[in-house]
Amino acid sequence: MIDIMQLEVIGPAIRHGIKLGIPQGIRSVLRRQLTLRFGPLPDHVVALLDEATEDELLGCVERVLTADTLYEVLAPAISQTFERGVKEGIRRTISLLLTMKFRGLPEHAVDRLDRATKDELLDYSERALTAATLDEVFR
Repeated sequence: MIDIMQLEVIGPAIRHGIKLGIPQGIRSVLRRQLTLRFGPLPDHVVALLDEATEDELLGCVERVLTADTLYEVLAPAISQTFERGVKEGIRRTISLLLTMKFRGLPEHAVDRLDRATKDELLDYSERALTAATLDEVFR
């Protein structure tokens, strides 16, 4: 018998589909649970669930059975989503500033910004004010 997961072409595609499908499945069940428990979900809650990571969704699944309010279920996910948004805003701002200051941003600098923590991004933003080169920003 052939194990299609081991096939060179189709195996990786199937594994990728499963990886993408798991959070979607969790999200679907969670929406159903929340709707049954708390009534129709506001649009901003649906948007939050659409942006939540798999771990955040699983946390919500655990809390849905014991929480008294929708906010109790979602509070940690709201906080984590907010922090991701803040970090992304800082990253985009620094990227724009560095692009303008150095007339472009090489791929290695973009990669460095993408991998940086929030604190590192803030450090880069301070050094960008006085740096004469990108190396000085990323020192």
